[in-house]
Amino acid sequence: MASFSTAACLRAPLRFLIAGLTADSRAVKPGYLFAALAGAAAHGRDYVGQAIERGAVAVLSAGDLHAEPGAAHVIAENPRRAFALAASRFYPARPATIVGVTGTNGKSSTVDFLRQIWAHAGERAASLGTLGAIGPEGVIDLGHTTPDPAAIHATLSKLAEQGVTHAAMEVSSHGLEQHRADGVSFAAGAFTNLSQDHLDYHQDMGAYRAAKLKLWPLVKDGAPAIINADAAEGAAFESAAQKRGLELVLCGWRAPRSGALKIVEIQPRPASQMLTLLWAGKESDVELPLIGEFQALNAVCAAALALALGAGPESVFAAMAALKPVKGRMEHVGEAKSGGHVFVDYAHTPDGLDVLLRAARPHAPGRIIAVFGCGGDRDADKRPKMGAIAARQADLVIVTDDNPRGEDAAAIRAQILAGAPDAREIGDRRSDPPCGGAAFARRCADDRRQGPRNRADHQRRGASVFRSGRRPRGAGGLSMSELWNAAEAARAAGGSLINGERWSATGISIDTRTLEPGDLFIALTDVRDGHDFLPQAFVSGAAAALISDPGKAEGLGPCIVVSDVLEGLRKLGGAAIARSAAKRIAVTGSVGKTSTKEALAICLAGSGHASLDQKLQQSLGRAAHHGAHAGGERVRGV
Repeated sequence: MASFSTAACLRAPLRFLIAGLTADSRAVKPGYLFAALAGAAAHGRDYVGQAIERGAVAVLSAGDLHAEPGAAHVIAENPRRAFALAASRFYPARPATIVGVTGTNGKSSTVDFLRQIWAHAGERAASLGTLGAIGPEGVIDLGHTTPDPAAIHATLSKLAEQGVTHAAMEVSSHGLEQHRADGVSFAAGAFTNLSQDHLDYHQDMGAYRAAKLKLWPLVKDGAPAIINADAAEGAAFESAAQKRGLELVLCGWRAPRSGALKIVEIQPRPASQMLTLLWAGKESDVELPLIGEFQALNAVCAAALALALGAGPESVFAAMAALKPVKGRMEHVGEAKSGGHVFVDYAHTPDGLDVLLRAARPHAPGRIIAVFGCGGDRDADKRPKMGAIAARQADLVIVTDDNPRGEDAAAIRAQILAGAPDAREIGDRRSDPPCGGAAFARRCADDRRQGPRNRADHQRRGASVFRSGRRPRGAGGLSMSELWNAAEAARAAGGSLINGERWSATGISIDTRTLEPGDLFIALTDVRDGHDFLPQAFVSGAAAALISDPGKAEGLGPCIVVSDVLEGLRKLGGAAIARSAAKRIAVTGSVGKTSTKEALAICLAGSGHASLDQKLQQSLGRAAHHGAHAGGERVRGV
């Protein structure tokens, strides 16, 4: 039981006891206060009778019930805020450190990554949002990205009882506009980005932005405000944070070199990406085990929050290297017989779809098959825009159903198809299982009639993304019937053969996780020594390995022994170039290499076959990481 007192209580005693509080009449129990709030589709006053029947002893409203409720009546000018503050007092226990994250895209991943970073550092941590409340003792279903105030404060109280000291919380525009997070005092806040979404509720982008900006007043005085420096709307959030007196910490590509977490470089790899980050004047390399640049931006935002709140850089960057993807965020869900991968992503906005499809390209060059739909009773204006984006970024678009809710599914698909007139339409996937969902993804992946360019295909589905098709050999490089035979490879690399002289390689791999049978494994020595992975490479079917320590190859498979593996790889590359008649174009620079390469390939595709050689980029990037020098300066990138 808790006491409730208010000067605005015009039709009740100034002080009375309540056993709980809720805005859902179905959840009322004896002794509860029922908040009769105005909603978009209904008004709580229509359910006061039901609440009283279930035992409510008080009703909170704006004074618009049109009749006395038959119980204590609390009237407030802003009943939503009053409800949130009452919930905060009713459930006073909470984790010592609570962080709020807002933005159109990236909230779920950012709070989950921050929870993982804190947990890696030994903190009892939790995250709250779309995925529920995830803590050390499991998941609590919340129902909404930002649930009602009673649920928020009850959940925070329960987490505190479980010993949680650090909590990262999504804060949606609806939640901010409706005061659901009022009463929470955030130790830091973060803004990820702002793009079109929820305009059915906010009406225009100005109102949507204003709702997001309401996060800053909930952040403690002088606390950190982390802002994505690459967000188009970032300046407005920076200005508002500074006016609020918060400590500004930018993160991303365009972040300054001081007082920020700056991305210096990103090198995409088949199943990961190598990040070079600058914090407090020191550069650090972090291999992030996630694909897609947007995932890197979310992870960097989470890292910036942890750093700004005092976590050590070594601990934060070590945690980033061990991050696991969020469910439904570029989540790997299957693999076709031909080796193509199927991924799922919940992106549901034009910007989210655009970012997703762009981010997929560098990791697996080849066709992109985009499969998606749009939900009903939501912003209809975005449907043709998403269709146009899919048509522009993908090689094949398949329009299907998401959740039509109260709308006609065929009408929704027609609106999407207005932006993608050449797309293939598949309606109710349940009526044609072989052509829908993952089954369709796998069928496309295994369809050899698509031709040799059907490699490393990606598919995107409604709130999901499927990637399928033949992936490149090994770590994303060249694949052919025979790339090297033993004698040619040894001669090209300047090495000698041991453990066998009759073999041929059909690809090259620098990563045992993606090595395919027939690959020549390159045992590079980086943070980890590739020689330690020789047994795994041969178990996975490597034809041979390029090594510098023959002692570690005893009893294993055929090897080429050289004095320097990296130099041997360079020589192999040079020999491959020398025997190729293809014209080669190299792009260098700190930022923009990938986008320029992709645009150039599209331009050249019309006049002949253009190859996006991801392996070359990775090999040169790896060479830089090993400390190649030019004029005394460390070489970076491609």
